[in-house]
Amino acid sequence: MMDTANDEKKPKRTNENPRRRTCVICKASVLNCQMTTFTRVADKQEEWIKILSGDDEEFEKKLREKLAGGRKYVCFDHFEMSSLSAKKTGEGVELRRNAKPIPFATNPVVPEVKEDVPMPEKEEEIPVEEPMTPDEPEEEINQNALTSTELLLFWAEQAVQKAEER
Repeated sequence: MMDTANDEKKPKRTNENPRRRTCVICKASVLNCQMTTFTRVADKQEEWIKILSGDDEEFEKKLREKLAGGRKYVCFDHFEMSSLSAKKTGEGVELRRNAKPIPFATNPVVPEVKEDVPMPEKEEEIPVEEPMTPDEPEEEINQNALTSTELLLFWAEQAVQKAEER
């Protein structure tokens, strides 16, 4: 006899509620149709681990531990587009048999914003609103322009604010 209490708790898989899985590499929650199982063929698995971990021994160790726990999944973001092909059914894509992942950067380089950097001299001006047209005087356009330095500082401030919000 089936336990109806447990059946009611699990949401049924539909187009509105598709299955999602977590990528063993980047930990992204991705639709099942955009992933593949991490290969379990020993030689191929070893090759994938070496490619993905690069020179990061700690990442390699953690990846091996995760893979020892059973079937794991990897999202298509870790493969070149040329490694994907259309399914024979015409619905979706699949990974080619000879596909190899691209190296994964575990420590991406994020530029730091330093407050003690002196402001450079005024550089060329970049119009913000509309491009200059032949019938408008140049002085009128330059009043509404930002220098490239001002624009870079603005974007750096935006990045810092977003980082602080996280």
